[in-house]
Amino acid sequence: MRLTVFMIVDIVIALFGVYTLVSWFQMKKTGKVSQRIMQRNGLVGRPCRDKQEFFDMVYRPTLLFGLSAVAVGGIDLLCELLQVGSVVSLILTLAFLVVALWYSKQVSNAIRKNYL
Repeated sequence: MRLTVFMIVDIVIALFGVYTLVSWFQMKKTGKVSQRIMQRNGLVGRPCRDKQEFFDMVYRPTLLFGLSAVAVGGIDLLCELLQVGSVVSLILTLAFLVVALWYSKQVSNAIRKNYL
């Protein structure tokens, strides 16, 4: 077995999904938006109009994005290891791109509504 660039990308995507799920778990535990999300979007120290609404708007999308990143990274890595056709990898990559764009839009809408 030889490690390819695609395998490395799959591992990075899966690890980023784990990172996102850790952020989600912190949100669930504390009831507050994770500092990781706040820092990534430059929101630390800025006044928020409605913290509960912002939390509600990013809570579920963060979970779904994290789960999809772990699933896509893991399944695509498995496909690479088993040398399953590239069509599966293309479909997974496109699906992940759609989820990533949706997540980005959800977080942007929450920021626009509560911070700008």
